[in-house]
Order: sequence, then C-alpha cells, then structure tokens
Amino acid sequence: MQQQLLCRIPRSVIAGVVTLALVTGCGRENQTVTNNTLTPSPVVQQEQQQTAQVYLVEAQDNKIHLVGRPVASTKTGNQNPKQSLEAAFNRLLSGSTGADAGVSSSIPQGTKLRSLAVKNDTVSVDLSQEFTRGGGTASMQSRLGQVIYTATSLNPKAKVYISVEGKPLTELGGEGLTIDQPMTRQSFDADFQL
Repeated sequence: MQQQLLCRIPRSVIAGVVTLALVTGCGRENQTVTNNTLTPSPVVQQEQQQTAQVYLVEAQDNKIHLVGRPVASTKTGNQNPKQSLEAAFNRLLSGSTGADAGVSSSIPQGTKLRSLAVKNDTVSVDLSQEFTRGGGTASMQSRLGQVIYTATSLNPKAKVYISVEGKPLTELGGEGLTIDQPMTRQSFDADFQL
C-alpha cells in the first residue's frame, strides 16, 4: 500500500520540491560567497602614498654612495607627485641637517629649484645657475646623481630632464661632463662612476 501511495505523488511535484530546496539552499550559500569575493579592499590599501626621498652623499670604504632619506610631508592630506618631489628638492637644496649625520650634499649652496614638472614617467627639473658652480669631477658627478635619484624617488624608471636657468643642461663644470638627456638611474649608473 505504501508503494501505491508513493506512486500516486507525481514525479514532477517531487522534482519541483527537490529543485526548490536546492535553489533556496544554494542561493544563500552563493550570496555569502559572492559577497565575500566582491568586497573591495579599502581604498587606503590600494592607493598607498609613496614618500619622496632626498638623496645625499655618503663616503664609505673610499667610495661615494648615494643614500636616500625619506621626506616627511609638511602638508596634511595627500600630495600629488609634483608636490612630493618639490618638497624633496626643497629639502635637498637646503643642505643636510643634523638628522642626516654622516651624509652631505655635493650641490652648491644657494642652488634654487626654479621649477619642477611631472608628466607620466618624465620629471623635468629646472635649477638656478649656482648648480653648475665649483667642485671637481667627483663633486659634479655626485650632484648630478643626487638630482637624478631624488627626481626618480617616486618612480625609479622615470626619465629626468635637467635644465639650468631654463636651458637644457648639456655639460657640467669646467671639465666638461657631457650630459645626455633624458637621464635615468640606469644611464647615470652606466655613464658615471661614484
């Protein structure tokens, strides 16, 4: 008799109940999984602020090395790359401070940042005439390295164009260090030995 009762329930009703149970149960699990996988990471993690660095000179083992020092932001809120690099250059051109013990700058005192532009992977730096004055070959190479490395501290693969008083820098110092532009960290390291 039980067999007859089971047979009287249409198979379509049984299939419908099973389908409804599966859809309802699976639907809730999928929603939970979907919510977990679609939850975006906080924007702060995705857009971590990079800190520009000032590159100073350190003598070690009879060699000169460029040493990066982070530049603390003086403004509140996010700075764009231009603002960050301007802050770095203003610190670089002010000379080393007591906090920078053991390092110094080869850039002549009185050198001023006339302008700075950042566009895509290019940084253009215009310095005052003082940048080209005084020092021997090692000093000239060091100051050039300081400018290139500071300018590329946010993007180490960026190209740097350096000008003095608005004119492209093609030669530095009386000894005639030839400057090919644009310069990168890689081209500086290949062309000049510190």
